[in-house]
Amino acid sequence: MTWKPLWKGIVCGLGAIASLSATFWMYQPCAMFYLVWLILDQLPTRAVEPRRKIATGIRGLLIFAAGALLPYLSIVLQSAPNPRASAVTNIGAKLQWFIQGPLHNASALFELAPGTTVSTIVVAIVILAIICYGWRREWRSVLAVVGLLAAAPIVYLPNLMIADNWAAYRSLFSLAALLVVLTAFALRGVVPRAGILSVLMVLVAARAATVCSEQTRRGIIGPQALELRLTQQILAQNAAQNINGIHVIQPHWTHCAAERVLYDEFGVATTLHPWSPPHFIWAATRDATLPQLHGMRDLPVTHSPDRPTKQRRGELKIDLQELGDWRAAAEWFAPK
Repeated sequence: MTWKPLWKGIVCGLGAIASLSATFWMYQPCAMFYLVWLILDQLPTRAVEPRRKIATGIRGLLIFAAGALLPYLSIVLQSAPNPRASAVTNIGAKLQWFIQGPLHNASALFELAPGTTVSTIVVAIVILAIICYGWRREWRSVLAVVGLLAAAPIVYLPNLMIADNWAAYRSLFSLAALLVVLTAFALRGVVPRAGILSVLMVLVAARAATVCSEQTRRGIIGPQALELRLTQQILAQNAAQNINGIHVIQPHWTHCAAERVLYDEFGVATTLHPWSPPHFIWAATRDATLPQLHGMRDLPVTHSPDRPTKQRRGELKIDLQELGDWRAAAEWFAPK
């Protein structure tokens, strides 16, 4: 009876390690959240048995090792090496990039466009928290703040081990989550009263929800709605003609419908991706409010990243490289 709980714990631990290792292969940023939860489990909110700390540390090291080995396994299996599958050589330059790029971007918390205001406030709160915790002789809390800071490169480790320097938005999930927790824990040290802290956290949550809604509207809904609406306008203007096909000229990064493209997800045109134009036209011609487009549902759709030198007879050309001009016109005629 005494060995059963231990054996059960070992089996569960090995199962967690195996599943998380597989998750690293599928989508590394989400898997790194496991390390964030392990770190949060060690915050000084309650007494933790030493044996439990050791077990948690061992599990964390194993998952940490799995995340560290992943880039090297990718390098070995990659037939044509590229920056995303090549090991880093200049560690000093990589750490400098990490501080100036990912860490700075993640310190903006819920702001997509990295700025100095939120990052400066976060840094000031963390420094004040260390001073306040130390002044009250809460050394475990001081160690927790320092530990959260030290954990920042750990949760971003797979991206630090490769030569590619690109702080993609999806690679910042776990790092930004860690900094959100760090800021909240530091704010607790600066404002020790629970009532005031609760009010501040409610205000921060409300601000985060507002910013998220606005960024989603401006970065995803607005640009894609404009792209769809103006594409349907071109289709409707040519619906009465004898069309035997549709050719989509895909936009470039600088031709998108958003004022500013952030990372590779926000503000990017739907038709920028090579697989999307046929599906985009499929959706545009199936709008129930535009019955005149229903006759174009089954037309063949081709696409190219550049303007073709020749146009086939009876083929409708939709030039989405004019999205930038369309956006400017839409903003100009929008009600003030």
